[in-house]
Formats: sequence, C-alpha cells, structure tokens
Amino acid sequence: MIGVIYQDEYAVEETFQLLKIPWEWYDVSKEFNVVIGRKEDLNSKDVNFNLIDLSEDDIFKKISDLLNQGVMRNREPLCEMYLDELRRKLKQSKQFTTLVEIPPVPLGYSYMVALTHDVDITSK
Repeated sequence: MIGVIYQDEYAVEETFQLLKIPWEWYDVSKEFNVVIGRKEDLNSKDVNFNLIDLSEDDIFKKISDLLNQGVMRNREPLCEMYLDELRRKLKQSKQFTTLVEIPPVPLGYSYMVALTHDVDITSK
C-alpha cells in the first residue's frame, strides 16, 4: 500500500485520481510498502519504510499548479510526464514490487471520450 503525507490534500487527491492506483493518508500505526512525502514532514522515528522524498522534486505541486493555472502555449503532455515520473519512482522503490493501475479506457477500447461542461458563472 502507498501512504502519503503531504500538506495539500487537493494536490494529492487530484494526482491519484489521474493515476488510478490505491493509496491512503499516512498513519504511523499502519504499515506501508512506500510513503510519498517530504522528509521534513516526517518524524525522525518514522524510518521503517521506503520514502519517495518530494523535498527537491515536488510532483504533487507540479500537477496541482498545472491543473489550476495551466501553461500557456504548451504543446507537451506535461501532466502525463509528471505522472510517468511518479510511476517511475514507485517502480524503482525497493519494497514496492507491483504497481496495479486501472486504465482510463473501457476494456477492449483504445480510447475514451468524455464530454463535460464547466459552469463559470451561475447567476447574473
């Protein structure tokens, strides 16, 4: 199981909605295969797990900023690149051997289309 310790709950929840892998908030009473967070947010006693340290490369912040602010004139799939970076770090961790990810397409199809409508102004 993946445990997460991070200040910005929105950033974490949005990231894992995109990744579609099981995770939960870090709890010292539980055992985790890997914990994602910043080293400075953990007690020095909490060393019995494999840590993916976001102190220097904060993937959650990058994804949150991208989703909230966007990047003008960008032609690269930045969000997918950040998610791939996190996937790579998870696969490289010593204790985490299997990464099960639910694909974002229906079984037997190569793509999916979702039509949405954002309401920016709800009244005059």
